[in-house]
This record gives sequence, C-alpha cells and structure tokens, in this order.
Amino acid sequence: MHTKIKRMAVMTSIWMYILLGCSDPKSIDQDEDGFIASEDCDDTDPDVHPLADEICNDIDDNCDGRINLDAVDGSVFLADLDGDGFGNDDSRHNLCAIENGYVELSSGGDCDDDNMAVYPNAVEICNEIDDNCNNIVDENPDNGTYFFLDSDEDGFGDDSEFVFTCMAPQGYIEDNTDCDDSNAYTFPGAAQEDSLTDCMHDEDRDGYGDINVLDDVVSGTDCDDTDNEIYPGAVEICNELDDDCDLLIDDADDSVSDQVLLYSDLDGDGYGDPTNSSLRCLPTEFLIADSSDCDDTNNEINPSAIEICDGVDNDCNGATLEDGMVYRIDGQGVGTDLTSVMANGTPSIPNVYEPVGDEELYFCEGTFSPSISTSSDITIQGFGNVTFLADGINAPNTDLLAVRNYGDATNTNIDGIVFDGYNLAILLNSENEVYNNLTMNDSLIRNGYSIAGASINVHYVDVEVTNSYFEDGTSGYGGLAITGGNSDVIFENVDISNTSESAYVGVYLYEDSTFEMIDTNISGFSYAGVMLSNSHGSCTNSSSSVSSGMASSTRGLYLNTSTWDSTGCDYQSSSSQEENDIDITIASESEYYVGDNATFSCSETSCGTQTLQSFEAFTSYSMSSKVYSNRYNAQTDLTIGFFSVPLLSDTCGSFFVCMCEIDFGMHTYESGVWTEVWTGSKNTFFNGYVSSGKIGHPLRAGDQFALTVEYECDYSLEYRYDSSQISPSNSLLGYETSYVGGSLGVASPDGALENSGTYYDQKVWVETVP
Repeated sequence: MHTKIKRMAVMTSIWMYILLGCSDPKSIDQDEDGFIASEDCDDTDPDVHPLADEICNDIDDNCDGRINLDAVDGSVFLADLDGDGFGNDDSRHNLCAIENGYVELSSGGDCDDDNMAVYPNAVEICNEIDDNCNNIVDENPDNGTYFFLDSDEDGFGDDSEFVFTCMAPQGYIEDNTDCDDSNAYTFPGAAQEDSLTDCMHDEDRDGYGDINVLDDVVSGTDCDDTDNEIYPGAVEICNELDDDCDLLIDDADDSVSDQVLLYSDLDGDGYGDPTNSSLRCLPTEFLIADSSDCDDTNNEINPSAIEICDGVDNDCNGATLEDGMVYRIDGQGVGTDLTSVMANGTPSIPNVYEPVGDEELYFCEGTFSPSISTSSDITIQGFGNVTFLADGINAPNTDLLAVRNYGDATNTNIDGIVFDGYNLAILLNSENEVYNNLTMNDSLIRNGYSIAGASINVHYVDVEVTNSYFEDGTSGYGGLAITGGNSDVIFENVDISNTSESAYVGVYLYEDSTFEMIDTNISGFSYAGVMLSNSHGSCTNSSSSVSSGMASSTRGLYLNTSTWDSTGCDYQSSSSQEENDIDITIASESEYYVGDNATFSCSETSCGTQTLQSFEAFTSYSMSSKVYSNRYNAQTDLTIGFFSVPLLSDTCGSFFVCMCEIDFGMHTYESGVWTEVWTGSKNTFFNGYVSSGKIGHPLRAGDQFALTVEYECDYSLEYRYDSSQISPSNSLLGYETSYVGGSLGVASPDGALENSGTYYDQKVWVETVP
C-alpha cells in the first residue's frame, strides 16, 4: 500500500482512538500502527494492520485472514476454485508461491470456475454450457448427433448434407435414408405396396413406386406414377391405358372389366351377326353394337333390305318365302321384280316369257303357268312348293321351258321346280358341235306329254339330274330322249316311274351318248327301263334298279349297238310273270336274266362271262339219220350263246367235203312238251366242227333244253359219240340224254327217238351274268 495512504490510515485510527477513549483494552493501539487491537490482527507489530501491504513473509500482513495472499512482492496467480486446472481471469491474486486452488496466470480462461468440467479446451458436450469457454455453447459437441438436411420436408434426410450438433437446425432431421431429397414423393416406404423399406418414388400416392426412375431411387411397379388409379392390381377398364401395369391395354387384357358385347359386321352393312359376337371396349369397322343381321356375308341382306324371291331371308324377318313372288337377276346382276308379269299365265293360256339375255329366275311358293323360251343361259330356282302347270289339251305344243341355241353354248340350271301338266316340260335343242348344259336338282316332272320325251327332250346337251323325280309321262320315246350329239347324261338319286306304262321307255339315248345312273331307280315303262342306241351306259350302287312295266314283253335294259357297265345294280321286269321275264336285251343278239346287286359289263354282242361247256366224244360212227340232238339242264341262270358239232365224211375231198346244208335248233322241255325257242338258218358246212351261230336265249336254273342239228345230205356222215354219259368241263350244264331221228324238216327232237346210252359230241358256249 502506498506510504502516504498508510499514514493517513494510521492517523485516522489514532484520532478515532482518542475520541473514543481508552478505557477498553481492545481500544488500545499498542503498536501504534493506527489500528486498535480489535482491528489489528497483531497489535504488537506496526507493520501488521488491515491497511498493511501483504508481503511474502508468511504473515497475515493485512489482517484479511490469509497469509501471503495478494502479497505486493508476490507473483500473480489465478484462483481455481473448481480445481479443474484453469483459473478465472477475474480472480487474480499475488502469491508468494503457487498454492492449492490457484493456477498459473497462463492457465486462465476458465469461464465457470465453479464447474470443474468447464475450462478452455474442455470437451464440448451437449448441456447448454460453454464447456470449452470459447463463448459458444454446445458447438461440435463430443456427444452430439448427426442431423441431415431434409430440403423436401418429406421426413427423410439427405445422407450427403448433414451437421453434427446437439439440436437439429431448422430443416435438419436425424434420418439420412432419403434417396432423392429434392422430391417429397421419394423416400423409403413411399410405395408401401411395393416395399415398406425401399426408397421409391410414388408421386400419385397410390402405394406403388414409379417404374421409371434414375440414380439411387429403387424402381417400383407403377407404370404411370402420375395417376393414382393406375398400378399393379388395379381394375383394367376401357380407357386406352394400361390400368393394371401388365403391359396389356383394354381389349388385349383378358381382365378388362367394362367391355361391351359387340357383333361382327363382316359385310359392312351396319348390321351385326348375332351368332358371332365378342366383348370389346369400343366398336370397330367390323364390330358393332347391332345384332340384327341374318347373313353377315352379304351386305344386301339385312333388316333394311327389300325382300325378294331368292330363297333368302333378305330383310331378316325370319321368313324366306314370299308366296307368289318372282324375281329376275340379269347378266349384269341387276334385279327386277317379275311377280306381276308371271302372275298373268294360266295352264290353258300360259304366260310367254322370252329373256333377252342371261337370266336367273327365282320363283317363290305358288303355282305358275309360264312358257319360257330363250337362247341364253338361264337358271330357274324355286323356293317352297313351286309348280309350273301346263295344259296340253287347250294349249298344245307349249313347252314349259324351251332353250334353243344355235350359236354359243348355254347353261340351263333348274332347282326346286315341279313341272306338272300334259305338255313337254323341258326342251333343249342346239346344232352339232354346239353343246348346251342342263342341270336339274330337287325337282319333279310329272304328267308330261311329248312324242319324243314326256319330261325332257334334249339335243346336243350334257345333262346332270340329281335328287329329282319323273312321274307318269306319256311319250313314244321315253321319259328322257337324247336325240343326238355325243351327250353325257348323269342321273344321281333320281326316281323315274310310270304307273300307267304310257311311255315307251324310261331313258332313251342314242347317237354316241353316255348315260350314268347312280342311286337311281327306273320302272314302269311299256318296253324298257333304259334303251341305248350307239351309246354307252353305266349303273352304280346297290340302291339302283332298272326295270320295265307289267307287260310280258318288257325288260329292264335294252342295248342296241351299245355297251354297259354295272356295279351292284338290280335289273328286272315288273310284270306278273317276272320269274321268266327278260332283264337285259341286246338287240339281235342275246337276252339275259340278272341276279340282284349285279356287277358285270356288256359289249355290243354279249353280257357277262362266256364259258365253253365241252361234251367231247371220241367214237366215230357213220350215221344215216338226218337229226340228232343232246338234251341238257341249266345248273344256273344263263344264256346259250351258240353250240357246234363235228360232222365228218371220208367220201369227199380233203378241202371241200360236201355241198350239204344243215339246220340248228334249240327247244325247251317241260312236262313232256317241247317248245321251239330258236331255229337257225341253213348253213353249208365243211369237214370238222360247224357252229350254230348266235342263239342268245336265256334260261333259268333247272330249265331243260335240247340242242339239235338237222342236215340235208343224201349220204351218210360220220359223227362222234360216247356210250357213257359225258361230264362237261365245268358244272354250268348237266347232260341228260340224246335223240336221233329221220328228217323232220326243222331241227327238232319232236318225233325223234331217245337214244339212251349214246351221247353226241357237242361244244356249247354259255354266257352268265352274276
């Protein structure tokens, strides 16, 4: 302390002492240092008093109760009240030497000397205290927390933008799992339907992540993340979008839910086919909502069309027949209603109609009386029960249909028509080398009349008739007459019948034509079922039959210079004497009985198989008798073709033996009565076998007959015989006995004597048809 100040203090103390008196010992200033004993901590030492300078003497110089504290001759130390090794800069003390609770002046800076954890360079921790005394609280704390920037405020922080501190700054959070902190729709679990943990983008908040993402964002399954109604498992609807994200849109997706039923409109007429429908989102060019079309292949058939007579339900009203309607389509495809035109005809005054070119005529159910004449292609189609009715008595020589063509070939087509009445139904005529064609199906011709074809009379025409009938026609030449010209005729599933036998034959063809019948039956004609002249025919299938009428002179098939092939057909007469009636006649040649379902062929001279029955003998004998004969029996149905016998003579020259003539004869034998069935003409014979010539007589199995030869020679001839019964080379004939006699004028066994035990040499050719 400054000396002057000290003196002043001492003097003040002395005066105070005088004023107060000195009766109390404590009021005595013994050392006269200006402080009485009660104030002086050592009143014996004038250097010790409250105002004395503390010096380094191990004495409490200033009576503050502390020794050497703040000694004027000491060093400056800082108090370290909390014992953390750092002193408070505001608590400086001069000390003679460092003491406990003090630190060097260089260890100052303790900003809280009451807290030993607070001092310079202390570890900053999160406690809202400036632990390291840098005037910053809780900066870079040792026990701080990382906080990450959440700039998109989606609750998930950016791992690359962070701070380490005690409390999160504004915009920072503890999470660091955001894969795109610039987008609030991108964070872990954003697409909870895809993943609860993966960081995905789900902008439309439908629970499914965007499938198209970049960088660190995990790809989800949402194919359109801008629409919350589009996601996997969503309902696919018709909106031209892939609602359920299966790469299929609308109709391409089987799960689409709101399709409508549409109908095919292939013909483009605006009306759909009710039988051809499908579910679709939207109508197309060929799929529409309407379902009222009854024919989707024809745009002229629909509910708005006009009904015409063509056998088609044009207006889709469920009815195809418009009674009495007639419709024409010309060669250019133009249609015309002919109902009023065709309605005018009657059977006695038919409606004459002459097309000027190619035409199709369609008749709907009804009865008409036309007389159609053309030289062009024509089709006549009937729908329902359509009848063309004629009256040959009051309107004679009026053909229901006549096609006369002398230029280009024409085609005539008939379907579904009944031709009825006493007139020729169909006449087709053309010149040589110009061929017409006639096809007829599902039709009936009945009660017709013509001198040359009650039903059809054609010339140079190829004909095909199917599924049709010819009934009760009257004609001199047949139900069908081909009058010339290499025509080809086919009947399939046709029935030709005539109950009155007023027609001569059922089918008559000549002039190098061909006839083929398949599943066809012909019966009831006065002469033959089929007659061919200079033509070829055939019959196929077991359901086919050829028969004639009730007269005993009828036959099923008559061939004149013609050929025939049969595969499984029947041939017969319908007469009451059917058992002995002829089935097939070859003109001037042979007649035959034919079994059921027969398969065979006929040439121009014979049918079936020709077999030699050889009754050969080797004993020679000179015979003066004029007649000798062998008697046989037929083992099966057969026809005798011809037979030959050996006649020999040694009295004549080696080449020309004799100028004799002989007769051959054939007789049948029943109940002791001979019937002459064939007599040959006289022949001049030579040395050796001489033939009878064609006989052609048919026999039933079991028939007995004799083959006889008579000669006119005035000398004896040698012949061959055997005394034992001769067995033939096969079993078609059985050998019964022989006869011998004088000249009878004809080759007959009548009056001849049975020559038992003698069997003459004969060779017999027989023909058999299965």
